Amino acid sequence: MWVLLVISILLIGCSQEQEEIADFSGRVTGPPDKYDVLLVLKEDTLGGESVKNDVNRHLRSDYEANAYRVHLTPSTEISDADGSTMTAGEVEDLPYLFLSNRRVAIHTKEPWEEEWTELNRYLRYQPRFLPVYTADKIELSPYTLDDFITFNSPLNDSRLSIFTFYKNEEDLAFTSEANEELREHLGERERMTWESFYLHSGNPLEEELALDPVTHLVLSHEGKEIMSNDWREVADYLKHREDE
Repeated sequence: MWVLLVISILLIGCSQEQEEIADFSGRVTGPPDKYDVLLVLKEDTLGGESVKNDVNRHLRSDYEANAYRVHLTPSTEISDADGSTMTAGEVEDLPYLFLSNRRVAIHTKEPWEEEWTELNRYLRYQPRFLPVYTADKIELSPYTLDDFITFNSPLNDSRLSIFTFYKNEEDLAFTSEANEELREHLGERERMTWESFYLHSGNPLEEELALDPVTHLVLSHEGKEIMSNDWREVADYLKHREDE
């Protein structure tokens, strides 16, 4: 009898463990839309297992996505990376939780089936064709600088992207002078975009970026090229690369 009791307890424990396993995991394209729907990418034929920012809405050929629309309800449970748990109805600012390319694990109310969908445009521009599920629970993984880099690295090998992270606008006074000098060191066919990025208090990247008073991050199609607090170091890097 004791043996049967122990087996029953073990089976109950196993059953509870199985219930906690997420149906699938992937990366969000960004915050939920006005209908409280998230786009979650598991994998596609363009960026693999990562969402990409440098993609236009032009028609694409031979593009498929293993991606899903995930509807949030007020009772959807959200488990943050710090261990805190809340419902979607209790969250005051969802965009800060669902940063682009953040990894999430999804528990769905409906039985989930893996499905690849052929799309004529990148999934962010043609989401209505993707399968829809209702989120019972969402587990958020820690958001890191690598997630940001993978999302923002240009797809084209002739492009560079510079991000300057800041907290005070007066610290951006140098940008006009720096912009002119940096562009002098681009290759003949290279193009550069430069974007200032306000690092709000509580942003997960705050711990990884030591603003002194700003941090510059240069990205190519291969990922991070250089990260520095001094734009002149960025200029020296581009100049050295130009001479190679």
